[in-house]
Amino acid sequence: MRIFDFNIHLPRSTAREGSGGTPDERQLKAADLTASLRSHLPALDRVAAANFMLFNTTLFDREAKFETFSAFAEQHFSPAVFTALVDFRKPDVAAYLERARAAGVQGIKFHAYIQRIAPADFPRVLKTCRVAEAEGFFICIDASYGTANMYAHDNLLLACSVADHITKVPIILLHSGGARVLEAMLLADEKKNVYLETSFSIAYYQGASIYGDFAFAYKKIGTERVLYASDHPYIGAQESADLMLRYLDAHDFAADRIEAIMYHNAMRLLDNG
Repeated sequence: MRIFDFNIHLPRSTAREGSGGTPDERQLKAADLTASLRSHLPALDRVAAANFMLFNTTLFDREAKFETFSAFAEQHFSPAVFTALVDFRKPDVAAYLERARAAGVQGIKFHAYIQRIAPADFPRVLKTCRVAEAEGFFICIDASYGTANMYAHDNLLLACSVADHITKVPIILLHSGGARVLEAMLLADEKKNVYLETSFSIAYYQGASIYGDFAFAYKKIGTERVLYASDHPYIGAQESADLMLRYLDAHDFAADRIEAIMYHNAMRLLDNG
């Protein structure tokens, strides 16, 4: 079965700082990304296509060699897709997005925890999203749930604010909302451009009472808006794929729906992007 992993990180170290990647991910330049991907390739040998999360919000300020990394990624994954965390507080964020787009980035990302996004920031986030929508970027919102900042930086509140105004491009809720999966489902049930992405949560919530809620949510909104992802290396790509396939089979997803979640839905999202 072909696998499109929609959430791959490229840290040099897997020692996380709270939630949302490692500190070194926020510093990686193009050459660092190439070296890091080379080290991760053996663990990604079952992945046919991939979306790589880029956390350095200055990568396209002065980076002239991103094409070196993108070309290397494209040698191994078809397609290789890139999603960039965006500093919405930059006064020149529109120009930054233009440079990222020219470099081949197809998605942007917001992370409430590591960017410390509070409701007062929502207008600036939305302004950035409007530019992204006009440029045809898909929009990822980290929708994990946890840390001591889970209320101060409410990612689903952010997602609702964005989804209420952005309707022309896909909005992907990473991690399916975590412990708030049913709330994420309710948003996706109303807003038909909202997708749920599976990374981390399926593995993390094994044994919890909400474990079956993810399957319920995916069926409720329609499996055509569910994207498989691992959160590699925080959940290893192979471990994650094996677990996801067992999970979908155990919850009675049809074979064609499993193939759609694992590969075809992401390909269709990019075709419509």
